[in-house]
Order: sequence, then C-alpha cells, then structure tokens
Amino acid sequence: MLRSIRLIFVLAVGCSHGPKITPVRPEELALPVCVLDCAEAPSSGLDGRGGQINLLARSFLPRGTLERTTYAFNVYIYFSENSSHTKEHRRAVAEAVLSLFRDVQDQANLPVLGTTRAILYIPVLAEADARAIVAALDPELFLKNYDYDRAKLIGKQVELRTGCVLPAVALLAHPTPIGEPLDLEQLFVVDLSSMDSKDVEERVLSFRRHLESPMDRLQDFEYTAAPRARGFFESIAALAPGPC
Repeated sequence: MLRSIRLIFVLAVGCSHGPKITPVRPEELALPVCVLDCAEAPSSGLDGRGGQINLLARSFLPRGTLERTTYAFNVYIYFSENSSHTKEHRRAVAEAVLSLFRDVQDQANLPVLGTTRAILYIPVLAEADARAIVAALDPELFLKNYDYDRAKLIGKQVELRTGCVLPAVALLAHPTPIGEPLDLEQLFVVDLSSMDSKDVEERVLSFRRHLESPMDRLQDFEYTAAPRARGFFESIAALAPGPC
C-alpha cells in the first residue's frame, strides 16, 4: 500500500494480448549538453518573455519503439481507453498538448540530447500517424492515432506490480524510461480524469511552466528538469493523494 498517488509500473511491449512487437531503442548519441554556451537552446517564447530556457522536449512513441535513456525526467500522456465516457477529458489533454507544440521542441530537432531536459511522450500507432498529428494539430486526430493498446499494457503491469488500477486519463512520470528498473518513490501518476475537464488543460500547462529556467541560473543546479519536475509532481501528490 502506497502513501500517495505514486505508483510503480513496467511498460510491456508485446505479450499474450496481441502480436509480439520487438521494441527498438533509438541509438544514443554521445554529444555534449549545452550548459554555459546555450545559444542553440530553445527560448520558451511564452507570453513574449525572454531569458527563459525551455527544459521540456516532446516526442511521439510509435508502436515498436522505445524511449531514449538520456533525459532527466520522462513524462507520458496516458489514456487507458477511448470510450465516450472519457472523451471530454482526453480531448482536453490533446488540446493542451497540441498547444505546446509551438513552444516545446520535438526531440528530433534538438541540437543535442538533453540530459538536463524532461521529455513528454505520446504513444501513437505509427510514425505516419505522428506526422499527421503534427501537420493537422487536430485533437480528434490526436485521439484517433493514440496507441490505446500500448497504454492498456501499461495499466495491466501497474495492477500486477502494485494492486492499483491507473485512472483512465493521467500523466505518468519517472526519472528513467518506463520499462527500466523504477524507483517507487519517484514514480508519479497525476489523475486527470477526476477533475473538471476545464481544469485539465491548466494542469498540463502548469507542468510546462515549471520547466522554465532563467538564463542567469545556467550554472546552478536548477538548470536541470529533474528537481523541477519532481517538485511539481510532489506538490500535486500532496494536494491530491491517490488511493494506493
């Protein structure tokens, strides 16, 4: 029995519930991380403000692929099903995530792999589906191309490992990719299905705002997403403890 909304789970890709898929881990690139000379680091651009560094990247997870291992914190958009019962909340999440696309760079476009950044992952059925979402920025297409089967496998693993069932719509977060050894105290589940759908977008965007770092603090510990992301999720857990 856990004391908060934190849960532990393993991402199982391919099992008896469907055709086996052999996931492919992207090749890791040994590139230096921008710390002092950050001319190439993306500016947040939020509200026209300058002097902020965006500590969040984004990436789709097409079926059959795995995450990179170089990010400071890994956050997943989680939908357990696609029924009409959860449609309003899932659409609110989709709209919030798509609104980040103007500001949060795709990991494929980053000049370096960001060990200081957090990464927001969106499971999708195929690479072509990811490209279609980016081109249309349509929340309905986002929901249509989301990989619900992969999410269901995550939920089954959570139940087996913890006895807890994930909420239907959530943010899942952990310092390392799901599927690697996990730290129970640093695995967070933010329930988005139990709140008013109008508040869902603000919850997602508030996480983004926690990952801005002033340019004059680049040499400090705060120029990394890990403590900022952890602080955000711990504050949410304190306000809304889960049943586990």
